[in-house]
Parts: sequence; structure tokens; C-alpha cells
Amino acid sequence: MPPTVPHEVVRFSDLAAPGMERIWIANALRIEDFAVLKELPRLREIRLINCRLRENDLRELRALPSWVKVDAPGPPHAERVHGGEGRGGPIGTG
Repeated sequence: MPPTVPHEVVRFSDLAAPGMERIWIANALRIEDFAVLKELPRLREIRLINCRLRENDLRELRALPSWVKVDAPGPPHAERVHGGEGRGGPIGTG
């Protein structure tokens, strides 16, 4: 199965719901409204696959609570983001 066509802009504010526990997004050219993620008390996992992330986006992901597992594997951004597991390792290391 071929990968999905890149999405122009994905806004977390359009997706967020209080009961949301997991967010997986693939092939987004830009993601906006990261601040909304802090308002999701049940959120436990964010996976951003082949999404373009800016430094400010990475800062927002680093600011999430330690119980939220964050993974942003693969290109096109040069920096890989890993988190969760009690934030044992720094986010932004490859």
C-alpha cells in the first residue's frame, strides 16, 4: 500500500477531544496548535510519522507531561523526537 498523500496543515485543535488517549499522524507538511495537547488529560501517546516539525514544535512536545509517549520517526525533518518512559532520555536526540 503506498503512503498517504501529504496533508497541507493538520491542526490539533481540529482533532482534540477530552477522552483522546492516542494521536497518530503521518505525512503532514505542517502541524499547528500544539498547545491544545496540554489540555488532554487522558493523552498517553503521540506518534508523528514523516511529519515536518519545526524547532518550536519540538519544544511543545518536550513540554508535555512525562506520561505522554512521543515518537516522531523518519524524514523529512532532520531531528528525531523520542519521549515517554518517564522521559528518561532527552527529546530531540537521534
